[in-house]
Amino acid sequence: GGESSAAEKETGTSQAGGKPSESGEMPGFEASEAGSWIPEEVPRVLSETKPSEKVRDAIIYYFEVPEEELADVRYNYADLDEDGTEEIIALAVGSYVSGSGGSSALILKNDGTIVECLTCVNSPIVVWDEMVNGHHLLALERSGGGAETEIVALAASEDGIYANVSETETIIDPTTLTGTAILCDDLAYDEEAEYLTLAE
Repeated sequence: GGESSAAEKETGTSQAGGKPSESGEMPGFEASEAGSWIPEEVPRVLSETKPSEKVRDAIIYYFEVPEEELADVRYNYADLDEDGTEEIIALAVGSYVSGSGGSSALILKNDGTIVECLTCVNSPIVVWDEMVNGHHLLALERSGGGAETEIVALAASEDGIYANVSETETIIDPTTLTGTAILCDDLAYDEEAEYLTLAE
């Protein structure tokens, strides 16, 4: 648990984002560019560009978003449990679903059924090759609420429900990550990023 952050700061040679900070600490531990903590060799996937009615409907239903307050939504497919059917991870951004710690994300079955909601989510998310209880770990940046920015891993329970970002105690060294980074078109570092609004 707690030893990893000291070890991470000692390395200082991370290839993550290709830009170690001037202090020698790994990037991503100061809320800098979104995703700068992800190792260069981890492939990055932009959000889907095709509007999805099932994703839109799930977000409106779950968050009870009024028509005039429709949030922006980004989503990707990922087979979280390796059963051959991809789940959907949908990130909702807007005043109804976001706070200082991040935005809210829904994990949906492929048919649009809501599995769970994660809060305090900052994209991108790495779907890690590492698995626990038959589900890929999810790695992402945790920040806000006055706490130090850190990279955490979310593990799923046996029934496929992931720990929430604010609750997990698994802080990881991002240089060890393998897998695929999703929802990588974060507007914080990609001014040209195209993303879908629910009204589309």
